[in-house]
Amino acid sequence: MATNFGFPLVVALLFSSLCIATFVSAEVIHFISNMPKDSPPLSIDCKANGIYVVQHSLRVGEDYEWSATINDIYYCTTMWKLFFASWHAYEPKRDVGHETVYVKIQKEGFFLSYEKSKWTKIEYWETE
Repeated sequence: MATNFGFPLVVALLFSSLCIATFVSAEVIHFISNMPKDSPPLSIDCKANGIYVVQHSLRVGEDYEWSATINDIYYCTTMWKLFFASWHAYEPKRDVGHETVYVKIQKEGFFLSYEKSKWTKIEYWETE
């Protein structure tokens, strides 16, 4: 009798584990500062679901890495000198299926890549 319950229980546990792993899996996000030499640090603040998840000061040449839950949109704001920008560091529709998302920040704007060879501009700097 115990054998009859054992197989369905094992199947249910495996299915539950798969669902939980899919729900909480994460992508690695890299912020890379490619700003001009001797630039002041960038201030980066990112929120998911209205809660700050990243608050970091990024220096020239620095690569800051963190993990994003694949079901959330990560909205970021960045300040540099008198410039600012608002952008999405991670969007499930855009980025799902990629293990790593790279965001290179330059004087010309914000660029996205999944393999660090092809870059697409995703945002411009603004000023008052």
